[in-house]
Amino acid sequence: MLKITSVRHAFPENQGFVINRPNGHREYTFIHFYNSVEIKINGQKVITEPHAIILYKPGTPQYYKSYEPLIHDWFHFIGDFDTLTLNNFKFDEIYYPKTYNIITETVAELENEFFGDKINRNFIYDSKTKELFVKLDRDIANTKCEPMNTEYVEGFRYLRGEVFSHLNHNWTVSKMAKHMGLSESHFYLLYKKIYGITPTADLIKAKIDSAKNTLRFQNTQIGEIAANLGYQNTTHFIRQFKKIVGLSPSQYRNKHKNGN
Repeated sequence: MLKITSVRHAFPENQGFVINRPNGHREYTFIHFYNSVEIKINGQKVITEPHAIILYKPGTPQYYKSYEPLIHDWFHFIGDFDTLTLNNFKFDEIYYPKTYNIITETVAELENEFFGDKINRNFIYDSKTKELFVKLDRDIANTKCEPMNTEYVEGFRYLRGEVFSHLNHNWTVSKMAKHMGLSESHFYLLYKKIYGITPTADLIKAKIDSAKNTLRFQNTQIGEIAANLGYQNTTHFIRQFKKIVGLSPSQYRNKHKNGN
Protein backbone atom coordinates (compact mmCIF):
# COMPACT_ATOMS: atom_id res chain seq x y z
CA MET A 1 0.00 0.00 0.00
CA LEU A 2 1.22 3.49 -0.88
CA LYS A 3 0.87 6.25 1.71
CA ILE A 4 1.16 10.00 1.16
CA THR A 5 3.45 11.77 3.66
CA SER A 6 3.24 15.32 2.23
CA VAL A 7 1.42 16.84 -0.73
CA ARG A 8 0.58 20.14 -2.44
CA HIS A 9 -1.28 20.93 -5.67
CA ALA A 10 -0.61 24.00 -7.86
CA PHE A 11 1.84 25.17 -5.22
CA PRO A 12 3.60 28.50 -5.90
CA GLU A 13 7.23 29.41 -5.27
CA ASN A 14 9.14 32.60 -6.02
CA GLN A 15 11.35 33.18 -9.03
CA GLY A 16 14.76 31.60 -8.46
CA PHE A 17 13.38 28.82 -6.24
CA VAL A 18 15.89 25.95 -5.95
CA ILE A 19 15.77 22.42 -4.60
CA ASN A 20 19.20 20.85 -4.16
CA ARG A 21 19.29 17.48 -2.43
CA PRO A 22 22.63 15.80 -3.28
CA ASN A 23 21.59 12.72 -1.34
CA GLY A 24 18.02 12.74 -2.53
CA HIS A 25 14.93 12.36 -0.37
CA ARG A 26 14.29 9.46 1.96
CA GLU A 27 10.89 8.88 0.30
CA TYR A 28 9.52 8.60 -3.23
CA THR A 29 8.93 12.04 -4.80
CA PHE A 30 6.58 12.89 -7.66
CA ILE A 31 6.66 16.38 -9.26
CA HIS A 32 4.72 18.06 -12.06
CA PHE A 33 6.19 21.40 -13.17
CA TYR A 34 3.74 23.86 -14.76
CA ASN A 35 6.57 25.98 -16.21
CA SER A 36 10.06 25.30 -17.53
CA VAL A 37 12.76 24.54 -14.98
CA GLU A 38 16.45 23.79 -15.03
CA ILE A 39 16.85 20.26 -13.73
CA LYS A 40 19.74 17.85 -13.31
CA ILE A 41 19.23 14.41 -14.83
CA ASN A 42 22.02 11.83 -14.56
CA GLY A 43 24.41 14.61 -13.59
CA GLN A 44 23.56 16.82 -16.58
CA LYS A 45 21.56 20.07 -16.34
CA VAL A 46 18.79 20.47 -18.91
CA ILE A 47 15.92 22.92 -19.36
CA THR A 48 12.52 21.29 -19.49
CA GLU A 49 9.43 22.21 -21.41
CA PRO A 50 6.35 23.21 -19.40
CA HIS A 51 4.39 20.36 -17.79
CA ALA A 52 7.34 18.04 -17.31
CA ILE A 53 6.94 15.29 -14.73
CA ILE A 54 9.45 13.18 -12.82
CA LEU A 55 9.20 10.35 -10.30
CA TYR A 56 12.26 10.13 -8.03
CA LYS A 57 13.34 7.00 -6.22
CA PRO A 58 14.42 7.45 -2.59
CA GLY A 59 18.06 8.52 -2.50
CA THR A 60 18.27 9.83 -6.07
CA PRO A 61 19.97 13.28 -6.09
CA GLN A 62 17.45 16.05 -6.74
CA TYR A 63 18.25 19.43 -8.24
CA TYR A 64 15.95 21.86 -10.00
CA LYS A 65 15.72 25.62 -10.32
CA SER A 66 13.01 27.90 -11.71
CA TYR A 67 14.00 31.15 -13.42
CA GLU A 68 10.42 32.41 -13.23
CA PRO A 69 7.74 32.11 -10.51
CA LEU A 70 7.21 28.39 -10.15
CA ILE A 71 3.93 26.50 -9.97
CA HIS A 72 4.07 22.76 -9.36
CA ASP A 73 2.16 19.76 -8.06
CA TRP A 74 4.16 17.44 -5.81
CA PHE A 75 3.90 14.73 -3.22
CA HIS A 76 6.13 12.42 -1.21
CA PHE A 77 5.04 8.89 -0.47
CA ILE A 78 6.17 5.60 1.02
CA GLY A 79 5.09 2.00 0.56
CA ASP A 80 5.66 -1.09 -1.52
CA PHE A 81 5.94 0.50 -4.95
CA ASP A 82 7.17 -2.76 -6.51
CA THR A 83 3.62 -4.13 -6.40
CA LEU A 84 2.69 -1.64 -9.14
CA THR A 85 3.73 -2.66 -12.66
CA LEU A 86 4.62 0.29 -14.91
CA ASN A 87 5.97 -0.45 -18.38
CA ASN A 88 6.90 3.03 -19.60
CA PHE A 89 6.97 5.44 -16.65
CA LYS A 90 10.49 4.96 -15.26
CA PHE A 91 12.13 6.45 -12.19
CA ASP A 92 14.37 9.54 -12.40
CA GLU A 93 13.47 10.46 -15.99
CA ILE A 94 11.62 13.45 -17.46
CA TYR A 95 8.35 12.87 -19.33
CA TYR A 96 5.78 15.13 -21.00
CA PRO A 97 2.30 13.59 -20.68
CA LYS A 98 -0.46 15.06 -22.84
CA THR A 99 -3.14 14.59 -20.18
CA TYR A 100 -1.34 16.61 -17.53
CA ASN A 101 -4.64 18.12 -16.35
CA ILE A 102 -5.44 14.88 -14.50
CA ILE A 103 -2.31 15.37 -12.39
CA THR A 104 -3.46 18.55 -10.66
CA GLU A 105 -6.97 17.15 -10.19
CA THR A 106 -5.63 13.99 -8.54
CA VAL A 107 -3.06 15.78 -6.40
CA ALA A 108 -5.79 18.20 -5.24
CA GLU A 109 -7.86 15.20 -4.13
CA LEU A 110 -4.87 13.74 -2.30
CA GLU A 111 -4.22 17.08 -0.61
CA ASN A 112 -7.84 17.32 0.47
CA GLU A 113 -7.60 13.88 2.06
CA PHE A 114 -4.24 14.66 3.64
CA PHE A 115 -5.43 17.80 5.41
CA GLY A 116 -8.87 16.40 6.19
CA ASP A 117 -9.86 13.99 8.92
CA LYS A 118 -11.82 11.34 7.05
CA ILE A 119 -11.79 7.64 7.80
CA ASN A 120 -9.93 5.18 5.58
CA ARG A 121 -7.96 7.92 3.85
CA ASN A 122 -4.99 5.55 3.45
CA PHE A 123 -7.08 3.57 0.97
CA ILE A 124 -7.72 6.78 -0.99
CA TYR A 125 -3.99 7.55 -0.97
CA ASP A 126 -3.21 4.10 -2.34
CA SER A 127 -5.94 3.92 -4.97
CA LYS A 128 -5.62 7.49 -6.28
CA THR A 129 -1.82 7.37 -6.46
CA LYS A 130 -1.78 4.05 -8.29
CA GLU A 131 -4.53 5.19 -10.65
CA LEU A 132 -2.55 8.33 -11.49
CA PHE A 133 0.64 6.40 -12.20
CA VAL A 134 -1.16 3.85 -14.37
CA LYS A 135 -2.83 6.61 -16.41
CA LEU A 136 0.52 8.39 -16.86
CA ASP A 137 2.13 5.10 -17.87
CA ARG A 138 -0.52 4.62 -20.56
CA ASP A 139 -0.22 8.24 -21.68
CA ILE A 140 3.55 8.00 -22.03
CA ALA A 141 3.17 4.82 -24.07
CA ASN A 142 0.83 6.58 -26.50
CA THR A 143 2.83 9.80 -26.74
CA LYS A 144 5.26 10.10 -29.61
CA CYS A 145 7.88 12.33 -28.05
CA GLU A 146 10.03 12.37 -31.15
CA PRO A 147 8.61 12.47 -34.66
CA MET A 148 10.20 10.22 -37.22
CA ASN A 149 12.96 11.40 -39.49
CA THR A 150 13.95 14.51 -37.57
CA GLU A 151 17.35 15.17 -36.02
CA TYR A 152 16.29 18.42 -34.40
CA VAL A 153 14.13 17.21 -31.50
CA GLU A 154 16.61 17.91 -28.69
CA GLY A 155 17.52 21.28 -30.15
CA PHE A 156 13.86 22.23 -30.40
CA ARG A 157 13.23 21.04 -26.85
CA TYR A 158 16.08 23.17 -25.52
CA LEU A 159 15.00 26.23 -27.53
CA ARG A 160 11.38 25.89 -26.39
CA GLY A 161 12.53 25.70 -22.78
CA GLU A 162 14.62 28.85 -23.27
CA VAL A 163 11.71 30.69 -24.87
CA PHE A 164 9.29 29.71 -22.12
CA SER A 165 11.80 30.61 -19.41
CA HIS A 166 12.31 34.10 -20.89
CA LEU A 167 8.85 35.15 -22.04
CA ASN A 168 9.76 38.83 -21.69
CA HIS A 169 12.16 38.60 -24.63
CA ASN A 170 11.03 39.78 -28.04
CA TRP A 171 10.83 36.32 -29.59
CA THR A 172 9.92 36.03 -33.25
CA VAL A 173 9.83 33.07 -35.61
CA SER A 174 12.82 34.60 -37.36
CA LYS A 175 14.87 34.73 -34.14
CA MET A 176 13.88 31.21 -33.10
CA ALA A 177 14.72 29.84 -36.54
CA LYS A 178 18.11 31.56 -36.39
CA HIS A 179 18.83 29.84 -33.05
CA MET A 180 18.24 26.51 -34.78
CA GLY A 181 20.19 27.43 -37.91
CA LEU A 182 17.10 26.88 -40.06
CA SER A 183 15.11 28.90 -42.53
CA GLU A 184 11.86 30.34 -41.17
CA SER A 185 9.72 28.07 -43.32
CA HIS A 186 11.63 24.91 -42.39
CA PHE A 187 11.62 25.88 -38.70
CA TYR A 188 7.88 26.58 -38.80
CA LEU A 189 7.05 23.22 -40.38
CA LEU A 190 9.27 21.22 -37.98
CA TYR A 191 7.99 23.06 -34.94
CA LYS A 192 4.37 22.35 -35.83
CA LYS A 193 5.19 18.73 -36.64
CA ILE A 194 6.86 18.20 -33.24
CA TYR A 195 4.46 20.13 -31.01
CA GLY A 196 1.22 20.17 -33.00
CA ILE A 197 0.98 23.96 -32.79
CA THR A 198 2.62 26.89 -34.57
CA PRO A 199 5.52 28.60 -32.76
CA THR A 200 3.60 31.89 -32.52
CA ALA A 201 0.47 30.26 -31.09
CA ASP A 202 2.60 28.22 -28.68
CA LEU A 203 4.37 31.36 -27.45
CA ILE A 204 1.10 33.23 -26.93
CA LYS A 205 -0.38 30.27 -25.04
CA ALA A 206 2.70 30.13 -22.79
CA LYS A 207 2.40 33.84 -22.03
CA ILE A 208 -1.28 33.55 -21.17
CA ASP A 209 -0.65 30.48 -18.98
CA SER A 210 2.09 32.39 -17.15
CA ALA A 211 -0.23 35.37 -16.71
CA LYS A 212 -2.96 33.12 -15.31
CA ASN A 213 -0.56 31.71 -12.69
CA THR A 214 0.55 35.21 -11.69
CA LEU A 215 -3.04 36.44 -11.43
CA ARG A 216 -3.98 33.49 -9.23
CA PHE A 217 -1.11 33.62 -6.79
CA GLN A 218 0.33 37.16 -6.80
CA ASN A 219 -0.91 40.74 -6.48
CA THR A 220 1.17 42.06 -9.38
CA GLN A 221 -0.47 44.90 -11.30
CA ILE A 222 -1.86 43.91 -14.69
CA GLY A 223 0.31 46.43 -16.50
CA GLU A 224 3.40 44.96 -14.85
CA ILE A 225 2.33 41.41 -15.76
CA ALA A 226 1.99 42.51 -19.38
CA ALA A 227 5.43 44.17 -19.37
CA ASN A 228 7.05 41.12 -17.72
CA LEU A 229 5.69 38.98 -20.55
CA GLY A 230 7.09 41.23 -23.24
CA TYR A 231 3.91 43.08 -24.19
CA GLN A 232 4.55 46.65 -25.28
CA ASN A 233 0.89 47.53 -24.89
CA THR A 234 -1.23 46.58 -21.87
CA THR A 235 -4.45 46.95 -23.85
CA HIS A 236 -3.19 44.41 -26.39
CA PHE A 237 -2.37 41.99 -23.57
CA ILE A 238 -5.85 42.40 -22.04
CA ARG A 239 -7.56 41.82 -25.40
CA GLN A 240 -5.44 38.76 -26.15
CA PHE A 241 -6.00 37.34 -22.66
CA LYS A 242 -9.79 37.80 -22.91
CA LYS A 243 -9.91 36.28 -26.39
CA ILE A 244 -8.17 33.10 -25.20
CA VAL A 245 -9.48 32.76 -21.63
CA GLY A 246 -12.93 34.27 -22.07
CA LEU A 247 -12.40 36.63 -19.13
CA SER A 248 -10.41 39.81 -18.69
CA PRO A 249 -7.34 39.54 -16.44
CA SER A 250 -9.22 41.36 -13.65
CA GLN A 251 -12.22 39.06 -13.96
CA TYR A 252 -9.95 36.01 -13.96
CA ARG A 253 -8.14 37.23 -10.83
CA ASN A 254 -11.41 37.85 -8.99
CA LYS A 255 -12.71 34.41 -9.96
CA HIS A 256 -9.54 32.56 -8.92
CA LYS A 257 -8.41 34.41 -5.80
CA ASN A 258 -6.03 32.44 -3.55
CA GLY A 259 -5.41 29.87 -6.27
CA ASN A 260 -8.98 28.51 -6.32
